Amino acid sequence: MFRLPVFVILLTAVLLSLPGPAGASFAVAEYAPVLSRLYKDKQSPLASSYRISFDKSKSSAPCLTAYTLTGTAAELIRYDCTRLPADNIFSRSRSENDGSLKELAAVFNGLRHNNDDKPGIALVNDGTIDKIYADFINNASGTAFGQSVFYNRGFVKELNGDFVGSRLNNRNPERPLAAGAAVVNAAAGSISLVNVNITDNRLNNPGGTENSIWLNAGSVSRMNAVFAGNRVRGDFGSSAVLLNTGSLTSVKGIFSANSVNGEKAAAGGAVLNEGHIDLIEADFVDNRLQTASADTGGAAVRIPRQGKLFTIRNANFIANTAASDSGRVLGGALSVSGTVDGLITNPVFIGNGARCRSADSAFGGAVYTEKPLTFSIDGKQNAVFSGNYTDNAGISDPNAFYIDKTSVVFSVRGNGAYIFDDNIRGSGYALFFNGSGSGIFRLNNTIYNASKIIVREGVLQLRQGPYGRGGFSAAAGLSLTVARLDMHNGYRDLASFEHLICQNCEADIDVNIENMSTDTLEIDNSLTGRVALSLHVSADDDIRGRQPLVFALSGSFAANRESFKVKKVYGSPYMFDILYKEEDDGLKKSWALVMNDIPNPDYQPTAAPSAVQKTQTNKKEQAAKKTHATSAKESAKAPKPAPVKENAKTFETVPAEEKRKAPEAAPTEGNAKTLEAAPAEEYTKAPDCHNSVGCLFFQALSTTTVIIYRIINFSHKIADKTLTSIEKALGKFINQLHKAASYFAPEPEPKEILPVGPEPAQNNVLAN
Repeated sequence: MFRLPVFVILLTAVLLSLPGPAGASFAVAEYAPVLSRLYKDKQSPLASSYRISFDKSKSSAPCLTAYTLTGTAAELIRYDCTRLPADNIFSRSRSENDGSLKELAAVFNGLRHNNDDKPGIALVNDGTIDKIYADFINNASGTAFGQSVFYNRGFVKELNGDFVGSRLNNRNPERPLAAGAAVVNAAAGSISLVNVNITDNRLNNPGGTENSIWLNAGSVSRMNAVFAGNRVRGDFGSSAVLLNTGSLTSVKGIFSANSVNGEKAAAGGAVLNEGHIDLIEADFVDNRLQTASADTGGAAVRIPRQGKLFTIRNANFIANTAASDSGRVLGGALSVSGTVDGLITNPVFIGNGARCRSADSAFGGAVYTEKPLTFSIDGKQNAVFSGNYTDNAGISDPNAFYIDKTSVVFSVRGNGAYIFDDNIRGSGYALFFNGSGSGIFRLNNTIYNASKIIVREGVLQLRQGPYGRGGFSAAAGLSLTVARLDMHNGYRDLASFEHLICQNCEADIDVNIENMSTDTLEIDNSLTGRVALSLHVSADDDIRGRQPLVFALSGSFAANRESFKVKKVYGSPYMFDILYKEEDDGLKKSWALVMNDIPNPDYQPTAAPSAVQKTQTNKKEQAAKKTHATSAKESAKAPKPAPVKENAKTFETVPAEEKRKAPEAAPTEGNAKTLEAAPAEEYTKAPDCHNSVGCLFFQALSTTTVIIYRIINFSHKIADKTLTSIEKALGKFINQLHKAASYFAPEPEPKEILPVGPEPAQNNVLAN
């Protein structure tokens, strides 16, 4: 109801002109909401022509009590339904209701209160009022006991009105009582519905304990409000624009350009909840919180340890700043030390800051929490954390979160994304990213010192943002469950963890052909499961025979060649094998990529072949012709090439002609593994059928079996142990098929000594 169209324009402008974190300030001074009245049917164009009506059910009883103040003396006036102020404007009187009113419509303008014995500047309610339609303009008090323009200890069904220009300045240090410049709803008070504009009110209570523009110690069901341009100063105790120590069902509206100064004690911000609030649904723009020596935080919303909140929904936190000269600043916009039982849904945090003149004292540019929080987005909504910062003694850090020994959950319902342009810091904390199958978590900056990071059914993307690059620093552990770590971003990533747990997980990594490098994973203490790799190759150059590309390193824990597998390859005409290597008696392990001879089924050339590619193609065609022209007898006499093991050590390029003949050895010590197969010596070699029908039949079955295995291997979603069992079973079956084929194969041409049987195996059949 109070969300003005100008806010959409403002938010768009802020996003387009976002400055760096060091000077995150926004041109929001013009963001002052227009006072739009909700009770136009009760309102005349002339301020002097408001009407007032009373409950006439008890005509003999007075329905309104007013005090006309003359200096320090108060003259009691009792109004019944026939004795009303001539102009309906209470400009010299303080009014009280202790009966039952159906409707009160009036203007309270320019009232002054200097009586320490009576609370309330303009209107006090100890009875029942169904509906209030009123404007409270330029009312003031010089004592804290004035305690607000409207003081309610009774029951009000509806409060509709504007509170503008109120001044409460306590000049009596001996009476530092609780105060609210505009409204106090006392512990006994109850208001069902509030529709108000609260603008340009001031409270100065140097010795006060509860300082605010609106103090709710009782109960309020629904509050729709605009708080704009209000100022609060209270040296001691709690300070806020809206201070809740009672119960609030919902707060909706706008908090804009408010300022709070709590010089010598902890202070809140726009909303300080020391009681219970079910729902906050509001925009917080350019609110400021300042203390001299106290700990502070939450220029928009602060929940201290005694406070309880259920949900914050559809809230935009923009350019809110909390600052302290020598105390700690715990959260620029949102500070949580109490309980948040529900969700923070569809949030936006832009340009919020926590500032302190002393070093290492500002924590969480946007959010500080020491209690669990859950952020949630629905549908196609994006949650943005951008331009938030901490400033410690002039040193700026693009920081959004500080999580103090607790956990934070980021969840997605439907298609949506979290965008983190700022870093995340904390101590002894955990992060949970729940994607519900389609959620994206875009990390454009660093996660520091997380004890564990858990991603479920979503994609954790590492990208470059306006203030840094996505990555991890001193992160203890990463767990991926039906999830993907996406490092495909065009630059080299180095992701380090103590522990990596993979349960049906994938990783996208860049393979840079130009400088022969890849993204790198470093795992210190444990690696559980198998990571399926999608390779994004920068060029379609043929790099067969060149140096291996190391993409993963680990310590001495139990890992093996099966910890990684190649699932997909983009941008390359050939597939890649994984080269596993152990050094220093198993203390160091590495996994590298080596291009093999298997055509890439997903390769889609985007340009005409280069001269080098054409040369390589011609060499292969010539080698194929030469091979076809050579008889089987001559091929049998051809010398065997050097062992693959030695070639893998030197990484010399093998001519294409020799590659066709070279046997593929087992993937040992630096030799690339071809697919996920067992050592080659476990299998027999396929015989030469020489057009024998029976032999060709069984050989075709063998080839089909190999294809089936490759499909399972490249796309499996089963446990590694199960895959190994399948592999062994298929290997035995292939051996039997080769024996059957050999039975039908013709005997080779006789020589001086007839061969006893087929030659010993030279090739891994699963690689054929």
